[in-house]
Amino acid sequence: MRIKTTASGSFAALLTIAATVSPSLAQDQLAIEEIRVTATKREANLQDIPMAITAFGRRGLENAGIENVNQLANFVPNMVVGNNNNDTQVMIRGIGTSDVTIVGDPSVAIHLDDLYVTRTSGLNMLMYDTERVEVLRGPQGTLYGRNATGGSVNIISTRPQNEFGINADALYGDYDWFQFRGALNVPFIKDKLAGRLSLVRDKRDGYQQNAFPGGTVSNDSDALAWRAQLLWTPTEDLSILVLANDVDFDDIGQQRERLDSPAGNPANGFQDTLADPAELNSVYKDQPESRDLQSDNQLIRVDWQFVDSIEMTFIAGWTDMQWDFFLDANQDGNDASTTLGNSQVSSDSNSQELRLTSTTDSSLQWLVGFFHLEEDAEQPLLVVNTPGVTINNGWEMETDSWAAFGQLNYALTETVRLLGGLRYTDDEKTGRGRRETCLTANPAFCPAPETITEEKNSWDDVSWLIGADWSPWDNHMFYGKISTGYKAGGFNLIAPPPGANTIWDPEEIISYEIGWKGSLLNRRVRLNTAAFHYDYDDLQVSGIVNFSRLTTNAAKAGVNGIELESLFQLGSSWIINFQPGVAGRRI
Repeated sequence: MRIKTTASGSFAALLTIAATVSPSLAQDQLAIEEIRVTATKREANLQDIPMAITAFGRRGLENAGIENVNQLANFVPNMVVGNNNNDTQVMIRGIGTSDVTIVGDPSVAIHLDDLYVTRTSGLNMLMYDTERVEVLRGPQGTLYGRNATGGSVNIISTRPQNEFGINADALYGDYDWFQFRGALNVPFIKDKLAGRLSLVRDKRDGYQQNAFPGGTVSNDSDALAWRAQLLWTPTEDLSILVLANDVDFDDIGQQRERLDSPAGNPANGFQDTLADPAELNSVYKDQPESRDLQSDNQLIRVDWQFVDSIEMTFIAGWTDMQWDFFLDANQDGNDASTTLGNSQVSSDSNSQELRLTSTTDSSLQWLVGFFHLEEDAEQPLLVVNTPGVTINNGWEMETDSWAAFGQLNYALTETVRLLGGLRYTDDEKTGRGRRETCLTANPAFCPAPETITEEKNSWDDVSWLIGADWSPWDNHMFYGKISTGYKAGGFNLIAPPPGANTIWDPEEIISYEIGWKGSLLNRRVRLNTAAFHYDYDDLQVSGIVNFSRLTTNAAKAGVNGIELESLFQLGSSWIINFQPGVAGRRI
């Protein structure tokens, strides 16, 4: 048996100096501002929800300087965010995925205005004009349409208002960086119909130094993003939201700086890749690089209080993403030998979610829902080595997923509540992979026929949640819960090594968590703590073998961790935010 133990930690601290003191803050003895969230699909005080959630309102986002998903990790314990070319990769409590191809599913679900985001390219551009961001840690499934084993990030845009308004700012900085952000709100019919338009334009020269004369300079930005909303409220019980957003990149973008492989390990590793002199952000790239990305989403949301005790929510969404990416793969100083990679991604998806939620103040509160998702995606990948070998890979994937889910809370006494949830998920995937290897001699020829791998499979799962919370005193709550999570299996479609499985199994997780949420000193101090233990079965692990991505299932894995969220209101214009977290994994 092989045992691998890893540990990771996150540490965040923030000192915020506010410009003014709101009247409510002064009247309430400098109490920390209450944050209302909708993480449980009904509005509630963050401190009254028995789960690990970090939430930022509009003011909190501005004070912390959070403008994109990457910066969230600076203020959320046990959260790590990175970028792989255009894709945003999120890990929560050590759980994430390194596979950003179309054959893999993320372990952390991203939702924009309750619409599940299938592919996260260009996500950071959609954080402007945001009303609230919620980060949920731990398996999700009994409240959300799309299930996730690691957690969920919910980004909620500012809704159209009933007053006319304009907000705008412009920034200029190093590398000729220019950014314009603006929002226009127009009420068309008082208290009935309003619209809102948000816009971001970002342009910057690259800061990666290219030692090749006249070569392209990467890590630049040339992007445009906009969001348009129309909110119709014909009655007090009915609202209809129509939303569309678009993100466009036409630049070189974030490109990799390849490091030398240790001699002979691996045997096909690159050597002499660093420019002279060897410096950070200094490369030698004799091939032009580029990025062309267009991603757009549309959704319709209907909220209808059709009887006094029940509200219906229906969300239908459509996503279309096209991406074309060129990179210099070898980055060495040998002009006679070049390796160029060209990756393209096309993804079309649609989803529907229907929820019924109780709205009374009775002891029993409940939610039931249905979710359906379809995605059709393609990803050709061409690697050209001159002189040498051309490798032409390609993936095609079709996904059809549906789920029924529900959750209920029951107030056993004035201080004790019980919690339970259940979910059934059915996933079906069809995949096709191809590889063709050709020699770039003159004339070029392909010594072996194209290899094709085709697979089709389906999986289903029942996930559940049980828990309880106890509030023995005002502003103090203790909670504990046990929950399970599930992520569908998939396929190794590109030339899997001999003996390797072409199908990998779903991964399943059982989570044990206890926590305390408390407010002290007249709510000038907020402390939220949690301790957790995860047991994994068939953890999905991805890696590169012979220029092919291979995913396998680890037999068992475990994660242990603790985290603390603390806010200290020191005075009328001083807030300290301190949020450490530690997680260790054993495989």
